Amino acid sequence: MLLLHTSDWHLGHTWKGQSRREEFLKFFDWIIETIIIRKVDILLIAGDIFDTSTPNAETQNDYFNFLKRLLDTGCLSVIIAGNHDSPYLLDAPSELLLRLKIHVIGTPDFIERELIEIHGNSGELEMLIAAVPFLREGDIRRFEIGESTESREQKSINGIKKHYADICQKAELIRKNKPIPLVVMGHLFVAGGKTSEGVREIHVGTLGQTGLDLFPENIDYFAFGHLHIQQNIGKKEMCRYSGSPIPMSFDEAGQIKSVTLVEFNGREPNIEILPIPKFVNVIRIEGGIEEIESAIKELPNDMKSFVEVAYNGSDILADLFNMVDTIVANQENSDLINLIRVFNSNVCQFQFNPEQNISLERIEPVELFRNFLKENKFNEEETNELVKIYCEVEQEVRLN
Repeated sequence: MLLLHTSDWHLGHTWKGQSRREEFLKFFDWIIETIIIRKVDILLIAGDIFDTSTPNAETQNDYFNFLKRLLDTGCLSVIIAGNHDSPYLLDAPSELLLRLKIHVIGTPDFIERELIEIHGNSGELEMLIAAVPFLREGDIRRFEIGESTESREQKSINGIKKHYADICQKAELIRKNKPIPLVVMGHLFVAGGKTSEGVREIHVGTLGQTGLDLFPENIDYFAFGHLHIQQNIGKKEMCRYSGSPIPMSFDEAGQIKSVTLVEFNGREPNIEILPIPKFVNVIRIEGGIEEIESAIKELPNDMKSFVEVAYNGSDILADLFNMVDTIVANQENSDLINLIRVFNSNVCQFQFNPEQNISLERIEPVELFRNFLKENKFNEEETNELVKIYCEVEQEVRLN
């Protein structure tokens, strides 16, 4: 059977008020075409289907329209919830979707539901898929009054390890030493993974510091979600993040986005990386005002561009955004250029397009906190550690 592994779609994502819907719809067209041409049997979506836990009606409609198109291809699908998703929203239509060969696992309620048996046309068992959604602290451990941070973190890690151990043990009892591949899906942060600005730092305890030793050794392919950069973990090709299909932050500009095709020879996975076409131009421009103007003039005339500008010149510019905005307005292709963010990298002062009416509510709190630390000359190591603590406190407040 041929698997197509993808994750982190973040449907409904906007960039400072600018919709990304056009990109998502083009991605849908491409992935449906790919499934048909490559005769994909199973589509895996490893979490973060939506960008928020409360997607609007249009975004949900796009999601269900995609599932309808997928159904028409004959391709089975397995979808798990990520940290951005509402597990209850995903689970609501799951019984109905199951009748359409669409397995959706939002909440980790019991092992039998997460372990999916895939049978061939002859009825023989051909594959096992352990579809483990994002595990929140409340899913894997009990809260205790007066508990230390170290105890909480260790119990969280132990809970995650036990969850995966239990489901893999159940899988072993089913396959009975036959050469049936076990594919495990998970939405989490494994140590050694490369992250990006587009990943909101939400950890369960010290999960970001947990290595592959968290998982049992009888797994034949790990289909991970959460990190937006496509990558293997360590030197193991079978432990893979597929990455997001479109850039979610400007530090992902220039990256090749992809999905992962997996075909098994017995229990041995053969992996092929399929690049996703670029649907828009995402670019970060840095330099003095002359360099910025030159780069803007070179933006494509046949594709929408999302642009971030970082000014690092020596001159003091009182109205940096308007200067850059005027440069954009003077281009023949100005209607294709979306100026998302302009800032003076010398002082980390962000300037958003005033016409977009950006308010503090539309800026991620962790982004404001990170910028505050940079402005106050904290080094990278100090900044990363403080941001981690901030996110852990934020997660605890949300849970309580």
